[in-house]
Amino acid sequence: EWERVFDGLLDSGMNTFWCLGMWGNWKMPVSYKYMPELHSDDPQAYGESSGVLFSELDQHREHGLKLMRYLQERGGRVYVWLPIGCVPTTFVQKYPEALKPGTVEEFWGRPKGTPCFTHPKYGEYLDAFLKELVETYPLDGVVLVRDDNGGVCDCERCTAFTAASKTKVAVWEQYLQIHERLRGLGFKGAIGVYPYFD
Repeated sequence: EWERVFDGLLDSGMNTFWCLGMWGNWKMPVSYKYMPELHSDDPQAYGESSGVLFSELDQHREHGLKLMRYLQERGGRVYVWLPIGCVPTTFVQKYPEALKPGTVEEFWGRPKGTPCFTHPKYGEYLDAFLKELVETYPLDGVVLVRDDNGGVCDCERCTAFTAASKTKVAVWEQYLQIHERLRGLGFKGAIGVYPYFD
């Protein structure tokens, strides 16, 4: 079914494809090998950025790579949809101090908290996540978005950071942080923004 759909899109002239992660069944999860305390055998552990239960991670990674190869071998470019302002459920449980105060709530039946984007532990998370992402998947591009599951921290530290920033907008400062990290990893692909809500 995937091949039939992709062939039709490629034949029509479409040449760029997005893996929509949490919104579809083509996902590109990471195992948090650079932050192993976030990996869990708990059957409810969930990676909010990729939309994958950790228990299903291996099969989604294999499937995601298969679909990427199919498209890229036929001249297609593959981008990943990367929501900001969200972290795995295991991060919420292990590092409550790195979340926006008072934000842990239930979201689609799982604990969800908004990361404090100026907290060092969240920076460590971004470094671990992005490094594994670009090492695992031969991406042609990344599309950054603050989707329905992404919050914005407005604690005193984040508010002061934003006020002194270049853009004066917390969401755009987060996009810039990720952009700088990706380029620092040597990522040469496209980096775009889908300014949903922003």
